[in-house]
Amino acid sequence: MMIIKKIVSNLLNKQHSSLYGRLAVACVLVLSILIIGVNPFKQVLAPMDLMHTVQGWGKGDGAVVNPERSDILDFYLPRWRYFRWEIRKEHRIPIWNPIAEDGSYGIQEPSQFGINLPFLVYALWPDEPSGYTLAIIGNFLFGALGAYLLLVFMFGSRCAAIFGAITFAFSGFNIAWAYWPHAVTNACIPWVLASILRYWQEGKLRWSFIFMASVFLLGVGGFPFVSLLGCFSATAFVLVLLVSAIRNGEMSRVYWRRLACLAIAGIGAIALAAPGLNLLLGTLNHTDLTYRAGGTMLSSEDLLHLIGVDSGSRITVEKTFFCGTLAAIFSIFSFLLIYWRPNKNAMLGGLIVLFVLATAYGMAPDDIVQHIPFFDMNPWSRVGALIGLAFAILSAYFLSFVMGRLREGKWYVYGLLAYSFALIFQTGQLAYQFGIYNSKPLRSDFLPSSSSISYLAKNLKPLQSVVADGSFLFSGTLGNYRIPELLGHGFRTKSQQQVIERIAPLSQASETASLVDCANIVPGEMDAIYAGVRFYAVKSPCVLSVFQISGPEHKPSPDLNNGPLRGRIVVDKDLIVNYIRILLATYNQVYSGYDVKFELYKGADKVAHSMLAASDVSDNQYGQFDFPAQIELTPGSYDYTISLEKAKNSSPLSVWMVPSLKGMSYMADGERYSGAPDMSFNRIRKFKNHPKIFFHNGVQIIENPEVKGSGYYVASMDGLPEAVYSDVSLLKYSPDDFDLLYSGGNKGWVVAPMRYLKGWRAEINGRPASMSLFRGLFPAVYVSGATKVRFYYHPIGFYVMGEICLGILFMCFALLFLFREKNKYR
Repeated sequence: MMIIKKIVSNLLNKQHSSLYGRLAVACVLVLSILIIGVNPFKQVLAPMDLMHTVQGWGKGDGAVVNPERSDILDFYLPRWRYFRWEIRKEHRIPIWNPIAEDGSYGIQEPSQFGINLPFLVYALWPDEPSGYTLAIIGNFLFGALGAYLLLVFMFGSRCAAIFGAITFAFSGFNIAWAYWPHAVTNACIPWVLASILRYWQEGKLRWSFIFMASVFLLGVGGFPFVSLLGCFSATAFVLVLLVSAIRNGEMSRVYWRRLACLAIAGIGAIALAAPGLNLLLGTLNHTDLTYRAGGTMLSSEDLLHLIGVDSGSRITVEKTFFCGTLAAIFSIFSFLLIYWRPNKNAMLGGLIVLFVLATAYGMAPDDIVQHIPFFDMNPWSRVGALIGLAFAILSAYFLSFVMGRLREGKWYVYGLLAYSFALIFQTGQLAYQFGIYNSKPLRSDFLPSSSSISYLAKNLKPLQSVVADGSFLFSGTLGNYRIPELLGHGFRTKSQQQVIERIAPLSQASETASLVDCANIVPGEMDAIYAGVRFYAVKSPCVLSVFQISGPEHKPSPDLNNGPLRGRIVVDKDLIVNYIRILLATYNQVYSGYDVKFELYKGADKVAHSMLAASDVSDNQYGQFDFPAQIELTPGSYDYTISLEKAKNSSPLSVWMVPSLKGMSYMADGERYSGAPDMSFNRIRKFKNHPKIFFHNGVQIIENPEVKGSGYYVASMDGLPEAVYSDVSLLKYSPDDFDLLYSGGNKGWVVAPMRYLKGWRAEINGRPASMSLFRGLFPAVYVSGATKVRFYYHPIGFYVMGEICLGILFMCFALLFLFREKNKYR
């Protein structure tokens, strides 16, 4: 009993103890690893289950854990892979990314998600799948450790800090956004607060440097709105400390000095992050962000999710903020405790909760909230990112108070047991929530390849790109294999969007992402030639729906075993049809009885007929009736018959009908009904004058014969001039510096088929040359004969600003050393 008492006493002791401090930190790390529940040497933490839902990688049997993970595969991971390749294989800093969006800023721009600790782990680890998994795990551990230090500094209780640390690190927001920069940025916030508090308490120089580093990482974390929330929290914390010290009469020259040093360290961090943030602001200034403006999707009813209502089911990512039932209950009790026994550190958690309720949950008037800086271009519901921090602080305060009171009495052993059960329960809840959001496939599933992907990677030349349809998921996913996609995920300029809409209309899935249907691609569009689109990677066959009957309501027809179904449809235009798809129902049974026959008549003439084998019939799935050859339908009325080859089979089979269609009816089982089958007439789309190379997994590669090289010549900047690739050759190439040789003798422009962004420059025969934009997007240089043209990326403004900011940073270092405190002040 005495041994247990001693252990508990040391764990609860506010004085520093390296042994018990290390044990507590080890406990935080072990619990975090148990919650994640992945073996990084056998499994990967990556949404590879999404890739096996489409044809490009071969459809797998595994279920998708969470479909809201496509951004990882088409935006963030392709950039990480490219940066890693450039650093490890090419031994150069990737300041330009030719893979993303037909050209994008490199690692120096924060939204590209390359300047952070998880990427450092991923880039340095020799084995890529393990490196990626360890990077994600490392971010959770980083956030948990920061929260632990913050809570120990706040309340002195290691037990309370352990509980609060996992509450913050594995809050619903961090779990739901595990792979995104949202979670990476959020993990920096407790480090900012912990360094503020410890420097305020001790005045040691190292904590000012930790504050500077954590503010820098917060600023370049990759998601500006979470960075802003971190700044709000830090500002509120400083004000709480300042007001508390003034009210208690504790404010002295020493604290004013510490406040000034924190300001200096903050200026140094901002200076270090400023060049990259300036690039990000330039990108945002040329991007329409009105679609993100204002409002919240949460309401007071969603507060129930915070205490565990529906926590066992997957809620949409944007609404996931659950931090554990006990954390919510302890936080509620903590509010009562603050009223009875005020604590300046706990008040920070209370202020954050009130801010979240006012903004994310819509309890404050909209006309007030929209005036908060940057709230006019971000969904307010994402303020819920701070719930994990608030609940961690409040629950830790409640536990520290309770455990402290138990230590003073005879119930300390029972208190320890109750705490242990609470910690186990909290860990179990968070682990379960982690599992229903994040998949853990085998290492072999990490970015699988295929023959079509290998062909594209091998045959694409520099500055050439690909348009891929949904066979490879959202556009940009092929960037994981260093295959540039013209429609890659990212912020787009107006000119860029216009070019994309002409090449692949109706492909925009969101303001920044594209999902292409091969039927909507315009292969002969001149902008595809101008953009250097060398290949189209689309499903085979590419199908175009030319006539469709569908509706919001469905009703099964009578059983076809009792007789055929006959009806009439009206076609209002000329159609070329290869097959018809009809939605069938077998009532949860495997239909293996007889074949299904479809016949189409125009008057007394049979236009087409097709037989669907019994083995191809599935419940609530479309049956495909193929025709031996294309059929041509002219406008008019057509009679159809759907029947079984042999009747009176014991297994029922019906056709799903759309009953709400006016003027359409059908006969079945001797009676007439209103409506028509849920069916579509389809034509196989052919890309005329484009050579095709077919591969397995139902994917075909179609070549654009007009795109032969890495640059071209146009005689005019107006209209739709011919792009002459044969007169331009590539002399040398690196992503941010390449030479094109124009061998023709005519006057005109040499164009590089890439996206222009500020910082690109040109030279003609070694001399600076002015640059124009062809089609408002592609960099072009005027030539009057045979010429060598150099295009290179040299952002002078970025470098000059970087030099100035480095100077400011060194000045901040010098001032911090100058104003460092002697031991007598501490």
